[in-house]
This record gives sequence, C-alpha cells and structure tokens, in this order.
Amino acid sequence: MKFLSYIFVISIILVNIMTAQTIDVSKKPESLPAGEFKFPSHKEKTLPNGLKIFVIEDKDQPTLSLNLLIPGGTSVDTKAGTADLLAALLTKGAGKRSAQQIANEIDGVGASISASSTGDYITVSASGLKKHMKLILDIYTDVVLKPSLPEDEFEKLQKQMIAGLINDKSQPSKLGAILARKVLYGENHPYANSATEKSVESIEIDDVKQYYSTYFKPNQASIAIIGDVNAEEVFKAIDKSFGDWKKGKSLEIKIPEAKPMPKGVYFINRPGSTQSTVIITSLGVPSTDEKYETLELASKIIGSGFGGRLFRTLRETYSFTYTPWGYLTSSKYLNRFACGADVKMDKTDSSITVIMEQLQQLADEAPAADELNRLLKFELGQYYMSFENSSFLASLIQSADFLNIPLERFKSYPSRLQATSGKAISAMAYDFMNPKNAFIVVVGDPKVKQDLEKFGQIIEYNLDLEPISGEKAKMEKVSLSPEDLMKKHIDAIGGKSSIAAVNSMIVKSKSNMIIQGQSLEGDIIEYKKAPNKYYLKMDMGMFVQELWCNGQQAFSGQNGIFSEIKGKQYDKIMGDGIMFATTKLLENGFEMEVLGRQDGNIVVKAKSKAGEEYTYYFDAKTYLLNKYEQLEEMSNATYPVTVKMSNYQKVGDVMLPMLVETNSEIYKLKNENTYELNKEMDDQMFLPKK
Repeated sequence: MKFLSYIFVISIILVNIMTAQTIDVSKKPESLPAGEFKFPSHKEKTLPNGLKIFVIEDKDQPTLSLNLLIPGGTSVDTKAGTADLLAALLTKGAGKRSAQQIANEIDGVGASISASSTGDYITVSASGLKKHMKLILDIYTDVVLKPSLPEDEFEKLQKQMIAGLINDKSQPSKLGAILARKVLYGENHPYANSATEKSVESIEIDDVKQYYSTYFKPNQASIAIIGDVNAEEVFKAIDKSFGDWKKGKSLEIKIPEAKPMPKGVYFINRPGSTQSTVIITSLGVPSTDEKYETLELASKIIGSGFGGRLFRTLRETYSFTYTPWGYLTSSKYLNRFACGADVKMDKTDSSITVIMEQLQQLADEAPAADELNRLLKFELGQYYMSFENSSFLASLIQSADFLNIPLERFKSYPSRLQATSGKAISAMAYDFMNPKNAFIVVVGDPKVKQDLEKFGQIIEYNLDLEPISGEKAKMEKVSLSPEDLMKKHIDAIGGKSSIAAVNSMIVKSKSNMIIQGQSLEGDIIEYKKAPNKYYLKMDMGMFVQELWCNGQQAFSGQNGIFSEIKGKQYDKIMGDGIMFATTKLLENGFEMEVLGRQDGNIVVKAKSKAGEEYTYYFDAKTYLLNKYEQLEEMSNATYPVTVKMSNYQKVGDVMLPMLVETNSEIYKLKNENTYELNKEMDDQMFLPKK
C-alpha cells in the first residue's frame, strides 16, 4: 500500500512539473467567466396577529438563527437610554427562568440569545444547532413575550450603562459623533437622542415596562429564520410560539425634519489632548430615497478605507493621521454624511483644509474612470460575496419590509450599480457633501481653537456636551470684583468668625465609585486640623488607600507599604488639608477673574501660585460653591475633572455640602457626607505608623 501511495504522490509532482512548463508566467491569467447571479429564494407568511415570518432555507450547516425586528429604537425614547436598557434586560429573566438559568441553558447547548437597539428599531437574535431548535425557540419566545424585567437586574444594568457613559468621555470620537448629530439634526431631534448619565439615572423600571408594552406588538414586527430548516415546519413552530401574541394598535413613528444648529466650528474642550478629533458632516437623504445608493458611493470615494481619498491624502501624502474615515448613515427617515480623522494636534486646521479640498474636488469633478471602476467592481464583488452568508439575505428582506420598499430594489441593485456614472456621483457630492454646507466638529485641547477661527465662529462645549460659549451659553456681565465675591461667599458659609472658629473637621462619606466599568461601594473618612494637617482613608472593598500630611511632609499608603509624596502631588494634598479652601483663595495668592453670570452661576477663573488653573461656579443667589473644574494628572496623562457640591446644610454655625460628586473621564465618585467639627485630634495621626 505504501508503494502505491508513493506512485500517487510522484504522479502528482510530475503533472505539476509538466503543467508548469506549459504556463507563461509572464502573462496575467485570464479571469474566469462570470457566472450568472440569481437572487436567492425565500418563503414568507403573515400570522393572523400581523407578525411577518421570513424563512431562508440553508442546508450547508446544521444550524439555525432567528432575528426579530421591532420598529422604534432609541429615536422614540422619552428618556434617553430606555431602549438600550430594555434590550439589555430582555435576557435577564423570562418566563420561569432567571437570568442565570437562561445563560446556563443557552450556553449548555452552545447557543446564543441577545438583543440590541439602534436609532430605528430593537432586534432580538438567537442562533445555535438545529437539533436544539426546540429549546432555543422555547427560551427565545419567553424572552420576547414574557420578559420578567426584574428590578434587581435593571439596577445592575443601569449602573453598568452609567459606567460605560463615563468611559465614553475618554473617547473623543464618541463625544464628537454625539455632538455632530445634535448639530446637524437639531439638539432635541429624535436622531440626536443620546443617553447621558443624568438621563439614565432618571430612568425607572416602569419606564422600561412602558416602552415594552407600547412597541412590542406583532403587527409591527417581523421575524427571519435562517438555516437547515423546512419552511412549512418553521411556519407551524412560529405560529405555535407567537400565534397568541396579542395584536396592538399600530403606531406611526414620525421623525421630524432636521433643524440644524447655526453654522460654525463646534469645539469640545478636552484639555491635555495630544490629538484632535475632526469631524466634517452634512445632511444626506433617507434610505428610501432613490438618491441614497449614489450618495453612498460618493461617500465611499472619500472615505472607503485604503482606497478612499482621505487615506491617500491625510495619511499617505501628509502623514497627519493613521486611519481617516468617511461614511453615510443608513437610518430610515434621515441620514448624514460624516468624515474625519484623529489628527496630530498641530495639524488640526491643516487637516480640515485637506478634507474640505477633497470634498470640494468631488463636488466639482467626476471621479476618473479607473477610480470609479475600482469602486464599482469592489462594491459589486462585496455584494455578491455577502450572499455566502444567508443572514445577509435575511437582513435585506427584513430591511425591505421595514423600509416599506419592494424587495426588487435589492434584486436589481447590481444593474443599477454598474450603470452608475462618475457624473452622477459628483452631482450627489455637490448636493449633499459640499463643504459649503458642512458643519465642523472638533474635540481637542483648547490651544488649537485660535487656528480654527478661519472656518467660522467657535462654539465651545465641555465634556458633558454643555455649551460654554455661543448664544446658549451667553455670559452676562456682573459688577463684582473678586474681593466682593469672596466676601459674599464667606458670609454665605457662615461668616469670617464662624469659619475661624472651626479648628478641626471630620468628614465621613458613604461612597460610590465607578471606574473601568465597575461600580464600587465603600467608605471614606477625612480628618482635617488647622492650618493644613490632613488624613484620608478610602476603603472601597477591593482596595484601601491612605494619605497623611502633617503640614511639612505627605505620605501615601496601601497594604502596609508607604511612600513619601513630593512635588505637585504634595502641593495638592496640602491644599486638600485647608478647611474652607475656597474662602481663602485670595489670601493664598490665587489670581482671580470674575467672568460673569451664566446659568445661575457666577463664573470665576482662578490660577494658583504654581500656575494651576481652576474654574469656579458660585451660586448667583446664595454665593455657595456649586462646582469647580480643574485638570488632574493620572497615569502620566492629564484629564479634566469636575467636582459638584449640593444639598448644603448647617453644621454648627457653617454651611457644608452633604453631597459631593467628582466626575472625570477615568472615574466617577459620589460622596454622601456627614461632618463633625472641633473634635480633639492627636498630631501623630497625621503621620503613618512605621
């Protein structure tokens, strides 16, 4: 047998040698003749309750998948974040199963069930082996029809979502995209609806239940089943599972026209950034518009990966960035074109100029024949290849149903694509990507602002996307000197004599810290003794951190290991040890400038002797401090930090905040405080015990 195997192998080698001798390797081989493409078939049925069922039989693998589409999505949120929370909560308990039981049973058969939301709809998906269809469909049906929406799981997801939103502040591209939507569609437009920490905190479990009862209706939904299945059997199984789902009142989702904000450069201040995120955006057309396909091709001429013009200019010609991008969104009612890049800080204005030039060139001139042919061949190839995955066909069928357009539009796409002219692409670019109609959004260090004034008025925002300049953030002038303000602030707290009478202070805090997606509960205790002695212990369960400062030296300690603190960190801790520090800004050498009144606050810029800059917001009525902003160094990087004070109450003869909240891109800390004044303190407690 071995001898026969050797002969077989040798015969193959000889054939290869002989074949190689007849091939002219200097000539490019001819392409194989193109096979005729036939749009795959599917079967569909509508149940008496209005649920539309689409079945795609695919016998290649013994698997199946399901996808339910419910119109609505985040655009119909009354409180931004509700649809996202509902989608996350659907699999956290359904029917008689808890979240853990669902996870165990689904994982146990190597299947998956998930839900997600977009601006236009919520989808619930499942996949697994065909032999487990009964179990998968049983759990899937409960998730869709009988979600328990448990409050304890809701509270966990709510905290996780807030943690994610805090993390988003460290991602300039996400901040820029959110602001770009607001600028282009209008601040209160449904497509500009974006979850914030405040909006998510305001959501209650009843809001989630109300969303579910309003939009989860069979006569508004469609379900696609793909895999090694028999259509008639699937129709019976879906009818059995979903046939009793009660029909509801059809809801017409109305998305208003866009109301763009005034033209200008919308700038998000992110002090310490070494790069700038640049976004150029303009209004497009709905996905149902016949112009959409050609406009999408125009967007790909600009930003389609390695073949896009921004890649060839911003990256290859100028080396301003590594990964420029451009795209056209695909929403049902409104869309926007956006392009941009994360660029070197000192090249922010130059990058905008290059992008604008590329947009203008496409608007003025049709792309060259070779550039157009490359794009059309690539898009056609991608379209055909996508049918290798039957889920793509299912998405087209459900999209046609959702968009209320004939499926024929997708079937005839290749012929329309091949007939697209460069002139048509240029016309779309002129109408919808023209830089004259574009809006500019930049996230970066304030140092670059003056370089951007040539593109229009600078309208500034903070990291919470609150306007800090422009008409909405107009600063009223006030006749108030720093000295007058400090006197009013001191009087608001209790007066000079009452403040001076406080020799020591103990602050005990029940704390919640959200960091790196985790929510930690713990306790913080601070001891302060005049003039600048300070001790802090932060016990968050996972870690215990201590700080000591005796007015001359400062130390930090963790797990019994101590280290001395010097330099800027020492100066900061010395400042933390000063009681009623904001009443002593002038006497401690701060330079202060009263900027004016804004949103009920007296806004003050201040600079310490060491050059550190702060912005203080004093309540215009009470003159108590509402918040302050500063830059903080963490992990060899600089981040903006906001500290808010609220719920002031009288303790002894002075007013103190019962709630202090610290927000940064890295963490969020919420302290609920109690105070003790003028307790005896041994000076030894302000040095670590060695």
